Amino acid sequence: MLRARQKFRRATSKLTELARIWRVAWPGARQPDVAAWETEWFFRSPILANETAAESLSCPRLELHREKTMSSTHASQAPQHGAEHERLKVFLGKWHAEGFSFSQGQNKSEPRGKPEKWVSDETCEWLPGQFFMLQRWDAMTGTSPFKGLAILSHNGNTGAYMTRSYENHGFIRDYATSVGGDVWSFVGDTERAQVEFTDGGKTQRIFWEWRKPGEDWLPLCDRVARRLG
Repeated sequence: MLRARQKFRRATSKLTELARIWRVAWPGARQPDVAAWETEWFFRSPILANETAAESLSCPRLELHREKTMSSTHASQAPQHGAEHERLKVFLGKWHAEGFSFSQGQNKSEPRGKPEKWVSDETCEWLPGQFFMLQRWDAMTGTSPFKGLAILSHNGNTGAYMTRSYENHGFIRDYATSVGGDVWSFVGDTERAQVEFTDGGKTQRIFWEWRKPGEDWLPLCDRVARRLG
């Protein structure tokens, strides 16, 4: 490592001297960028090609170059808020929903089983940056509490929406999410839903289904949510 430092310092000293001669011989010509020369030599030198050696050397100019390069890369790759994110705004606000849950006593011959009353209050808001929509719900199905949150998002790399939910029963569920007109679709391994916005976006008509692996889809719950305020 010591030899590498010494060679690097000798090389940069020569570059500085060359730059001085250049300025004297051709004063009207474009002046050399010594810092750029140093950086080029540093990263192309086989002696210093090892990343650990590069990180160990103390060179403020190289550190500045590295910081500028990283900042430029991050800025060019940063997601941009666009029309796809704006479509999520339809969920914004506070909602009150009522309907029925059908999983109790359910079978193929009686797909709605013994309906239980569903009542819930739901809130949707942007996370900072307005790239992700956070949904929280506090529901009662019969006498059982059902609480959780979900994050709706759009992946700029794939062009697809997705939703991930976290429930008080301990489940984490992922749903491929899509939109067509006023209807949003959520499709998971064992659950799926359609949410239709009506009344100028003031009402959601929500239909959920579920299934056991390898079996047919059955109704899970139907409800209507109305925007508050």
